[in-house]
Amino acid sequence: MDDSNIQTQFANLSATDWLGFFAFPLIVAYVAWSTTAFYRPNVIPVNSERVLIVGASSGVGRAIALKYAKRGAQVAVMGRRKQLLDKVRQECQAAGSPKALAVVGDFTDVDAVLNARKLAEKEFGGLDTLVVAAGAMAGKPLLTGAANTPREPDGSFASGKPTKANIQKAKDVATAAMNANYLGPLNTAVTFSLAIEHPKIRFSHVLPATIEGDFRKSAVDGPAAEESPKKALKVDSVAETCKRVVFYVHFPDKLLATGKEATVVDHSAPKSLKGLLKLLYRLPADWIEEKTTGYGDVLLANSRFTAQVFKRSFRSITRSPEVVYPGINLDAYDAPAPSLDTLESPLIGLGRKTLLSLNRFERKKNTALAIEAFAELKRRQKSASSETVRLVIGGGYDPRVRDNIDTLQHLISICNQHSLSYDILPNQTSPPPPRPTSLPSPESVDILFILNFTTAQRQYLLRSPTTICLLYTPGNEHFGIGPVEGMACGLPVVACTTGGPTESLVDISANQSEGVAWLRDPEPLLWANALQEVLALSSSDREALAVRAKKRARDLFSMEQMARGFEAALYRAMDMGVVGDSPIRIKNLRMAMALLVMILWLRMNGMDLLGGPAALILILMVAMMSLRRSP
Repeated sequence: MDDSNIQTQFANLSATDWLGFFAFPLIVAYVAWSTTAFYRPNVIPVNSERVLIVGASSGVGRAIALKYAKRGAQVAVMGRRKQLLDKVRQECQAAGSPKALAVVGDFTDVDAVLNARKLAEKEFGGLDTLVVAAGAMAGKPLLTGAANTPREPDGSFASGKPTKANIQKAKDVATAAMNANYLGPLNTAVTFSLAIEHPKIRFSHVLPATIEGDFRKSAVDGPAAEESPKKALKVDSVAETCKRVVFYVHFPDKLLATGKEATVVDHSAPKSLKGLLKLLYRLPADWIEEKTTGYGDVLLANSRFTAQVFKRSFRSITRSPEVVYPGINLDAYDAPAPSLDTLESPLIGLGRKTLLSLNRFERKKNTALAIEAFAELKRRQKSASSETVRLVIGGGYDPRVRDNIDTLQHLISICNQHSLSYDILPNQTSPPPPRPTSLPSPESVDILFILNFTTAQRQYLLRSPTTICLLYTPGNEHFGIGPVEGMACGLPVVACTTGGPTESLVDISANQSEGVAWLRDPEPLLWANALQEVLALSSSDREALAVRAKKRARDLFSMEQMARGFEAALYRAMDMGVVGDSPIRIKNLRMAMALLVMILWLRMNGMDLLGGPAALILILMVAMMSLRRSP
């Protein structure tokens, strides 16, 4: 395009055209400015930042102080050990800090923190950044450290224990830990007028795994026997690489667009106009979800099933998430079942053989499968057994949620279809759903619906010797904590052949020596067959299965096992080294989008100032810069 044509086009522009023409460069400039204007190093240059590190006499606090000093920040270090603190102050000055202060004091002491604020105001003129690297730990469990002993089998207390001194020791340890880990940080935040709700104050937390150093020597219950764990993180690594991200992924949020449950097979396009509009509406959010997720340094998933769905949904992410199974507090399932007087209803503890299903009252949980299978089981046993079996269905129910209401009504209709008697225990549900007009006797109720069960009711049903089996009906479940709870209680489990339960459970049909469950396709006849096999188990077989189930739960799904998985992931993240300040150039990406809009607008008005190929090359270059990782 020659200069004369361009001049002609400009001469023909109306006032509106001129306004639009100048608006686009302004939009581009504003977008570029807004992206970086509030980037913290632009608001507070790193070489003039004023920083107070609490707990800086050693360990991570000292390492962070030196990092700030090397950047040229003014650094104040606070701690209780004056000699070590003076040494850190000198190290900060040598590292490049123009002004370094040492403030001796305990951050749980109001006067000490007020003194730190006065010094910062006097010497620095204020404060930009506060780092709390102080805290306390206990080397032993609280009751163990207090020399506590369990009660006798008959419920009586062991003679003379715990003593008054033991009780006082436990209280002192708990008080010291609370002071250091809660009241100290609170005291510091209040003193420096910090509020998490303040729009201009940003909070972040760094909670690394066990770190090397002398922290364990100062445990509130006495020095720990192991002063330096073999796998302790290096303090310099913790101070340097806080930006590494370990991301525990979940089901991709983008799957909500189609309204279908996630599977490892291809997802078909939405068939309804509503589904298509929802998909289009979510496109920007889905793109951002995939891009930002991909910048996690270590990706974890709660099951291989979730990892497979993740890979199929986020095709641009080449890495596969590693599996760290969720853990549960297994000790909570070792306790005896709660007493009957805590259940708030005689309907629960009737001493009848019970098949148990625990899930929210949602259609996707497929609780109807349990009722259909139970109906088939009752039909087969009508003449074969004089001892009745009941089905208890418990779960969360909200009378304000349409899905909960419809699901309960659908389940009741199935009961009526199969002539199964039922009753509803609403607990505190308000307003409660209507109970049957003609209530059957408690001993003859086939199905009991428990809405919003209490903890005692749930624990009783899981731990009761009359509970025969746990039915877990959802298909394509991410992981499913229910089967793990069933194993922890030694219960046989019947579950579907899809999703997380295929990993948490071992099918007894495929492996007699390790089997703890019956994995079956979601067909009522197949589930009825499985329930018959469970009911036919001998006492010795049931006891052997319970031992296997509890062992599997403890070996794979304890809190300790989960912690080890996370700890290994943290080590891998730390081993990756330092990352740059800006892993994704959002500013350049926004500029590319604004340039694209501007060029399209110009072309629509007959102007092609750069020429088609040149414009596309420019946009491509800016976009590539936006997605470039920092070294």
